Amino acid sequence: MSPNTTERHSLQIQRHFDHSVQALWRALTEGEVLEVQPGVRLVYRMHTQGAAPDGVTTVVTWTLRPTAQGTMLHLEQTGFRPQDEPNFRGAGVVWLRYLERLGHLVNTDTG
Repeated sequence: MSPNTTERHSLQIQRHFDHSVQALWRALTEGEVLEVQPGVRLVYRMHTQGAAPDGVTTVVTWTLRPTAQGTMLHLEQTGFRPQDEPNFRGAGVVWLRYLERLGHLVNTDTG
């Protein structure tokens, strides 16, 4: 990627959980909330430290959809700039770990 472009990346991850939409919804909170559709969709702006001096500001969207066996949770994080490449690469790893922990956390909830 060229540092002089305005290209932005988008990261999407989807994972099925054997838990209700309500249980996963309660486990998802962080950042400046931009949109809330309880039990369906949560959108927030997130600012983190990054390789660029001004940090990294992205928008994270969680979408929950009930399935016959539980809930399909879809994550999309948008707004990565070319200079945010290290954060973009790291985000995939971090979110996968987060989803693992989320599954364990929700296991303690009967909702």
